[in-house]
Amino acid sequence: GLLLRQGDERLQAAALGEAQRQALLQAYLRPQPSLALGQIIRPLASASMDISDGLAGDFARLCAASCVGGVIDSAALPLSPAATAALAASPDLLNTVLCGGDDYQLLFTVSPQQAEELEKTAASRGQKVSRIGGIVSASAGVKVLDADGEPLDLAKAAYDHFA
Repeated sequence: GLLLRQGDERLQAAALGEAQRQALLQAYLRPQPSLALGQIIRPLASASMDISDGLAGDFARLCAASCVGGVIDSAALPLSPAATAALAASPDLLNTVLCGGDDYQLLFTVSPQQAEELEKTAASRGQKVSRIGGIVSASAGVKVLDADGEPLDLAKAAYDHFA
């Protein structure tokens, strides 16, 4: 949505339909916080935060605060149809998807033993959760993998309020 408002040429060239453009703009201009999901994950999550400054950077912050490393599988990201269309037309937007801000979705970890319970509870309450990665040993750092399982080199992992 922000890129549309800024007139980014990649989105202009993506030939998005008006409905797709509006969906992206509305997601940016009127984010819908995941309050119901927050109540569901509260008793099960071992760590949680919102993604407001970029998924890759916020995940790195979550991992650092927990003294662990992590992996994000970019192919597992639950993208909207509009974001999927934009990415298909301009694959270089993957960096924006991973590192751009203003998503306001919940990022959280649960133990493998509780993951199935969480998924069932969320589904029973009309909430969708997606496994997009995992936690690894503390010395591993954070990696973001492309669709082929290769590490991505992200220029800037998140928005920095102080840069």
